[in-house]
Amino acid sequence: MNQLSPQPRQVIRPKTVMRRAGISPATFWRRVKNDPTFPKIFPLGEASRAVGVFEDEFEKWLNHCANNQTKK
Repeated sequence: MNQLSPQPRQVIRPKTVMRRAGISPATFWRRVKNDPTFPKIFPLGEASRAVGVFEDEFEKWLNHCANNQTKK
């Protein structure tokens, strides 16, 4: 029996999130701080200021936002 190994989760950086969501840096960081539904950021290294989010979590959040907009 041939088992497929799971695909590793893709990480995207804040600039990519901002571009895809159409939000400014200020809005991105405000959502990180205040929006419990926004995907959680995590550090990309021990001594690095670089952060990322999982792409699948971001896509889920974006679809949720889009679905809520169409219901209004």
